[in-house]
Amino acid sequence: MSEAGLPCDQTPGGGGVAGYTVIDLETTGLFPAKHDRVVEVGVVYLSEDGEIEGEWSTLVNPGRDVGPTHIHGVTAREVLGAPRSPSWPRT
Repeated sequence: MSEAGLPCDQTPGGGGVAGYTVIDLETTGLFPAKHDRVVEVGVVYLSEDGEIEGEWSTLVNPGRDVGPTHIHGVTAREVLGAPRSPSWPRT
């Protein structure tokens, strides 16, 4: 199992991880330099055949207004008890 609790099955013969992972982020906007932040993270692990093998998601408290709820569907009330958004290093 991965740190996120998703299966990490190896292909026969040790050829690497079978399948793939899809990651979805919902954000307060499109510009991190303007203090936009993540409000939700979703991860789905798929088999080589595209079948869902596992999934995980969490809301994230951005520490600011949640932005366009009509786009991402996440409300300020929903993120109040969620983990706080980390301060990502700027490059």
